[in-house]
Amino acid sequence: MPLKKIVPEYYSKNTLVKNLFFKRLECAVQLAFIKLKSDGNLKVVDLGCGDGTFLKLLEKKFPSLKTFGADILPEVVEIKKFLRAEIKIADLRNSGFPDNFFDIVFCLDTLEHFENLELPVREIKRVLKNDGLLVLSMPTENFFYKLGRLFLKGTISSTKGPCSSPHFHGAEKIEKFLCYNNFETVKKISLPGMPFLTLFNIVSFKKKLSE
Repeated sequence: MPLKKIVPEYYSKNTLVKNLFFKRLECAVQLAFIKLKSDGNLKVVDLGCGDGTFLKLLEKKFPSLKTFGADILPEVVEIKKFLRAEIKIADLRNSGFPDNFFDIVFCLDTLEHFENLELPVREIKRVLKNDGLLVLSMPTENFFYKLGRLFLKGTISSTKGPCSSPHFHGAEKIEKFLCYNNFETVKKISLPGMPFLTLFNIVSFKKKLSE
């Protein structure tokens, strides 16, 4: 699979779609900005890094970051050519990174693809430091989102359709699951920011310390 096929929306001829997908990345940086600027030696990972677009953005904005990426697709080895990040082919449920390793975990539009959220969330919790930050982007899967899918892909189904990986959960369900599993919501940005027309929630979380 060519890298451009992994997240085709980044290369879409539809300007609205392309801009929306890049705006997600900007919002993710915004939610982590204070921490990203506080220490140049932070270890940061993009779990489900896809074609490396977000890692490329991070490395450009914050040159001293120690960047990592993981994705289950074997094609991601190609992104090593234009990134300084350490890239590995790995399942999010068993990433192979050390315990309490990362200061920031980004996981953008990835968790919705797991029917069982328990294992990937447990793994995120394991690799994130106690004072670390988790930043997620999640599709809402509301009526407006499904309408957009119908327009672009010819189906409202979240589990079937061309060029589409299944979406088993929407943003609200994922956020609730995290909050039930020792994470606390810090801040949320909704895109495109119009009431009742939200397509994505970008949310930052902190890990609650075990009692």
